[in-house]
Amino acid sequence: MHDNDSVSDMFTRFTTIINSLKNLGKSYSNQELLRKILRCLPKSWTPKVTTIEEAKDLSTLPLEQLLGSLMTHETTMKNHENVEVKKKKTIALKALRKESESDEDDDIVLISKQFKKFLKSQKEKRLSKRKSLKMKNRAKGKNRLALSAKSRVISRTNARISKRKKKSTRNISRKRMSNPRRRKQW
Repeated sequence: MHDNDSVSDMFTRFTTIINSLKNLGKSYSNQELLRKILRCLPKSWTPKVTTIEEAKDLSTLPLEQLLGSLMTHETTMKNHENVEVKKKKTIALKALRKESESDEDDDIVLISKQFKKFLKSQKEKRLSKRKSLKMKNRAKGKNRLALSAKSRVISRTNARISKRKKKSTRNISRKRMSNPRRRKQW
């Protein structure tokens, strides 16, 4: 295992190697597999390796349990490294302050800056409202045009349909009158 590798990456490589060896006919016992994993860990893991070897019986320890304890140890080591890095990065800087005539001048300057920001934000709000109203009015105009165009098309189709109906009713009445059998029936 390399120093920057994670335990899960190491374990996946290990299982692929072991599975390949099984396919070739070489098999290992559970205890041999555990010892091989513990042996391949870097030197920074030495305290954890000795703890596992002394506290647990490697002949009865399942491979998954070893993997779980190594992964938990890895996460605690990463957390400790992050804490140490955060502690190292803190830098204290001295602030220089120019002395002004009085604190009141500083307060007036601060208040005036805040008031300018407030006025600017209010102006932006008004402009955004105007833009949104313009956009809504444009959308309404487009909708009206689309509706009027649709109504024209509908009225044209209705007119065509009514003309067809009138023609068909005229033709039917003419046929009835021209047919001699139908005259007798009337």
